[in-house]
Amino acid sequence: MRFDLSFNGILAIAAGVISIAWGIWGVFYYLWDVMSYGFIFLGVGVVLFGLTDGFSDRTHKGQFMFKIGVIILIAAVAALGFGFLRQF
Repeated sequence: MRFDLSFNGILAIAAGVISIAWGIWGVFYYLWDVMSYGFIFLGVGVVLFGLTDGFSDRTHKGQFMFKIGVIILIAAVAALGFGFLRQF
């Protein structure tokens, strides 16, 4: 795994950390809110996206992080979608 990240990778990591912080804040105040857990999943997925510089890292660790990141992002979309649909 390489750590010569581009500016886009650094911005993705920052956005992921902000999303994780937003989700933790939501879990702290609204314990059973599904969207808070969705934001945490989204943040972790985006951090993995940023660490692999847009999932373009072709090392073994990068490919493993790609697989885990895609699964986490799918879980985030499912949780956020359920939370948004529940509001209507």
